[in-house]
Amino acid sequence: MVPASTIDAVTLILQTIISKKESCQLVQVGACDGALNDPVSKLIRENNISSILIEPIPASFAELKKNYLGVENAKLCNAAISNQSGVVQIYTTKMAFDELGRQISQVSSFNKNHLLKHHIREKDIISIEVEALTLEDVIKRYAIDKIDVLQIDAEGFDDEIVKCALCLKIKPKCIAFENIHLSQEKQITVLSQAKDLGYSWIHDKWNTVLVDASVIE
Repeated sequence: MVPASTIDAVTLILQTIISKKESCQLVQVGACDGALNDPVSKLIRENNISSILIEPIPASFAELKKNYLGVENAKLCNAAISNQSGVVQIYTTKMAFDELGRQISQVSSFNKNHLLKHHIREKDIISIEVEALTLEDVIKRYAIDKIDVLQIDAEGFDDEIVKCALCLKIKPKCIAFENIHLSQEKQITVLSQAKDLGYSWIHDKWNTVLVDASVIE
């Protein structure tokens, strides 16, 4: 069997930006607890990357605060990212682990069916109301003037956030998102829009990374 990859695309892009001796601004949508399957946590800590970490689920956000205690370059935001501001309903789980011992706390979505597809029992699903921000709200709230890396894990809502990001006045240099939960049609729509704006991309069966030409010049 061929060995698994030893570096992921987001790490490669971040290291490229860092190597240019530039300051780096990262925004993470769906930060969960800042540890579980997190592709940027280690880089944030080791390279003092200015970061805004966004997580809507209160229990996960509490763990995120613990895991980033004392990390001064990271600002934490307890909210969901949507295409309009306000209050939104989100579906999550009652417990962190199911009866088989699987960790299911990171499976939260605007779409209840997304949890059911992950074999989470309906009786273990709850809905909560959380604050919703747009990406523009985040830019204004934290007074940032650029986004080098936008890391998205939104459990099936990724394409909508990417489309919002591509409409920002401050366009991210790199946008990483999960494609595993997106239909082929949704992926093609996003990539077409990104191509028109001069982005290139790389992807595997789980993730897609859009890269602005300025990063690879």
